[in-house]
Amino acid sequence: PVATDTTSNSATSQDDTQDSSMENDSTETGTGDENTEETETTTDSENIAETETTTDDENADGETEEVPEKSEEDGSDVNTIPTIDLSADETVSKTAKGDLGTEDDFVAAVGDDQFDRLASAFANAEDDSTITLLRDVELTSGIDVTNNVTLDLNGRTISGSTDNWTTVPAIDYLIAVKRGGDLTINDSRGMGAITTDDIACAVKMTVKGEDPTGNVATLTVNGGTIHGMYYGISGNGTRHNTSITVNGGTITSGDEGTAIYHPQDGSLTINGGTIQSPNTAIEIRSGDLTVKGGIISGGTGAPQVVGNGNGTTTSNTGIAIMQHTTDKPINVTITGGTISGGASIYESNPQGNQGNNAVQVNITDAQLAGALYSAGFGDVTVTDSTITGNISKTGSGKMGVTGSTITGNVTTGENSGSLGFLNSMITGTAPTTGVTYTNTS
Repeated sequence: PVATDTTSNSATSQDDTQDSSMENDSTETGTGDENTEETETTTDSENIAETETTTDDENADGETEEVPEKSEEDGSDVNTIPTIDLSADETVSKTAKGDLGTEDDFVAAVGDDQFDRLASAFANAEDDSTITLLRDVELTSGIDVTNNVTLDLNGRTISGSTDNWTTVPAIDYLIAVKRGGDLTINDSRGMGAITTDDIACAVKMTVKGEDPTGNVATLTVNGGTIHGMYYGISGNGTRHNTSITVNGGTITSGDEGTAIYHPQDGSLTINGGTIQSPNTAIEIRSGDLTVKGGIISGGTGAPQVVGNGNGTTTSNTGIAIMQHTTDKPINVTITGGTISGGASIYESNPQGNQGNNAVQVNITDAQLAGALYSAGFGDVTVTDSTITGNISKTGSGKMGVTGSTITGNVTTGENSGSLGFLNSMITGTAPTTGVTYTNTS
């Protein structure tokens, strides 16, 4: 059974108005996902999903409430006590922090505490605790993570309601990790997922209204499937200092999306798992990308790059390296893994930046199934790798290939930067001038 989580907000009340569907990222949105202007939207209904409990007889506005008088008829308190209708074989339970309900009511547990809404579980989870899904959950609004917790999907699915999703356009994610938040996603039983085909992003790093820098927002994925209409995981180009690590699981996007979109100045580490999209698997526009393993695959069609100051730029690529209008450094280090696409790796300069901040790409012990393009000012080195496809060098940066095999052709542009091969093998055609070959056939 699927339980509908009718929280209209998130695990913690959102004081910040959120991004309009998908928000600007540096001015930022992905393919068709983000408005060029951020819409400031607040609604009174956003803070009523959780029952507010006040002390000292004060209401949420700080005004003193009258103590309810007793009924003259029976002497009972006018306030009603929550009740649940039970069938003959049902029992009800409640722990100190948990919700009141029957077994079928509960969607998540934190230790012995059980909750009938996932947002309640996150709100009551202490640091270093684990939230375990007990059944499939259909959210009606995004959930924000503000502390250090582990989410065990436990073979269950978190999705977004098609009919009852919040009308606040800025909440364009199922789960967001806010500054200071540290979320680990596990899946102890397998087949668990955080998935939506209707909402832009499954898991988002930081939310609108947070500072450009500050406490790091941290995400670790060890298992499960994370799928969004445009992004499985996404950051924002105006909010930096994030840390994303993928050790396992599967990250995917819709047909026109990007599985992981990284426009912010932060770190993205792929140790394992599968990053897959019919379009582009990973696009990094700022920060550090480290790939030590895993399977990274984009679409197999002809790759294309179109400048975009407000989102993604590249199609049919395994890893796209495209410096943003924010003009921040990019460092890519690949020491393993299998990367494929129409272009396995595409480095370019779609915004026409001046190279004030470096773009560095270092590839070692990798399997590249698809062309390697270097069309920007970035410097690229390839060592002890196999490239099943062509090498195209048209940008002003330098490229050096050592101890590698290229089972395709090599081409250069008229004014491209230096290109050299050492102790390598090229099975296709290659230029006879303008390229340095040392012990290479």
